[in-house]
Amino acid sequence: MNINTVQNFSFNNSLNSNRIKNIQSNGIAFTAHADFNKLKDIYDVTASTYFRRGTFYGGPSAEFGDIVNVFKQLFTEKPNEKKTMLISGIADSQESFSYLAVIKDLIKDKKLADVLDLKINDLQSRPSRRKLFEDSYYGDVFHRPEYASSSFVSDDNYHYRVNNEIFNYLHDTYNNRKQSKWNKPIQKVIKKHPDNFFDVISINNTLGYIPIVTKNWESVVNNTLQEISRTLKSGGIFISDPGNSFRLVNAGIADKFTEIFDGIYVKK
Repeated sequence: MNINTVQNFSFNNSLNSNRIKNIQSNGIAFTAHADFNKLKDIYDVTASTYFRRGTFYGGPSAEFGDIVNVFKQLFTEKPNEKKTMLISGIADSQESFSYLAVIKDLIKDKKLADVLDLKINDLQSRPSRRKLFEDSYYGDVFHRPEYASSSFVSDDNYHYRVNNEIFNYLHDTYNNRKQSKWNKPIQKVIKKHPDNFFDVISINNTLGYIPIVTKNWESVVNNTLQEISRTLKSGGIFISDPGNSFRLVNAGIADKFTEIFDGIYVKK
């Protein structure tokens, strides 16, 4: 992947796209995602400032190169240690498929199930197999994957999708009630996990959900971040929205993390 080729996410352009207009009429699919809310300042605490995803309408997000670098170190330094990851807020499974594609590209002939214990949490309902398969596509012959290319295959029409192992792994995870929690907010799910449990917690575009489901959102956000810190291992990776360092300060846990990229932290 040539990190210099990644494209910036345009808030206004996406907000005005036909796809977003369709989502607006789809109830919680619109209200749950803070990115779609018209705020005076998109850097406000209720907004997700960027998409932390490998694919967004055919192109990788501007910050995804940082994710690739983090995973490269995490999954190659101690390749025989199984990693435990939580992805909260799947949004058309973009983070899930993007992360898995990078991990599979790094581990080569090893199986995802042997190196990764994945947990999923989302405020919305579990997607059908058909919907998940549709979401597994990256682009067409003119939009070849710019990262983890070995993790993708092309169909008869030269459209690229993640390979069968990645699709089946995620489908099985989504349908395992012990692994995936649907229709539940992150602030409730995170409390169920033990101390020092996760190697990676990704909550991109997730804290913005909290104002939708609670009135005391500021204290709930702070408590949620404290719970994330509790459940993350020392040396574990916390992936959030860029520009969110002040959240850690407000939650009183800034001294427990080192920011290695904008919005990506390692627990001390």
